[in-house]
Amino acid sequence: MTLSDSAYISTILPIYLIGMCFLSYIFFGRIRYLYMILWASLGTFLSMFLSSTGEIIFGILFAAYMLVRDKVSDLFWILLFMEIYLFIINIEAFVSQIALKINHPNRIPILLITCFICNLIFAIIIAWLLLKKRKQIDEIPVYKKIK
Repeated sequence: MTLSDSAYISTILPIYLIGMCFLSYIFFGRIRYLYMILWASLGTFLSMFLSSTGEIIFGILFAAYMLVRDKVSDLFWILLFMEIYLFIINIEAFVSQIALKINHPNRIPILLITCFICNLIFAIIIAWLLLKKRKQIDEIPVYKKIK
């Protein structure tokens, strides 16, 4: 059993969009929609065509870009996002493997609902961080690179 391209995109893209939204807020103090859509699309594209290798390449490209473009301290947030992303993807892969073993006619909808629930939990955690911990996030010291 493999997911169709549209099903795979619908499970992966929300994670990238939510993560890029959070990172945009952390890095720039506001949500930059073009930035969010560009990086989320690139991450989804690499993940879709290169699987885990694409996700690692995305993390390296994104970290390198932010190191050159912004602050060294941004690396922590990028690595944290990639770790959470890989954790969620592993949960979804675990559920999909269970769905493979169960020969039930509704296994694809069950899998998609489970992925949706994982993404919703991720969104709730991010919303909680942004709304409840905004003061602590805003007080994070910012170090600029010396050029």
